[in-house]
Amino acid sequence: MYFNYDSNQNIIKILADNNRGEVETLEYNYDELSQLNKAVHSQNSIHLDYNEKGAISTQTQNGIAIESVYEKGNNQLKLLGFLDQSIAYGYDEGLNLSKIISNQTQAIELKYDKNSIVTQRSYPNRNKETLTYDENYNLTQTASKKEVKYKESRVP
Repeated sequence: MYFNYDSNQNIIKILADNNRGEVETLEYNYDELSQLNKAVHSQNSIHLDYNEKGAISTQTQNGIAIESVYEKGNNQLKLLGFLDQSIAYGYDEGLNLSKIISNQTQAIELKYDKNSIVTQRSYPNRNKETLTYDENYNLTQTASKKEVKYKESRVP
């Protein structure tokens, strides 16, 4: 794998072998603030535009544009565009993402503890999932009682 950087230490090119033994190229362009504004890989390209606060305002991939709408605190409120879909976001008092609403009908709700760790997810089909963590905030269990095991290298 080969990496090429610009004078700001941003990656501008990656050359990597794919699983067919061919070399693939990924190229990246940045604006004057070193924000990624274009990524190109084979026939796929993504172009990003930013608002005055530095948040992504429009993402265009192969001619399809998705617009992001933000509130004053720069939390994302909506994604608009792809196949006339819209996704709206709600936030709690701690500025944690608390609700994801797809096409104004289906909502996923998130609840947090005092440390801003997700403790519960509620889905449109009325299923709820409770999440528990160990003292290092590693997820250990979900409502289904399925244990989550980590390799030793993940434990500090």
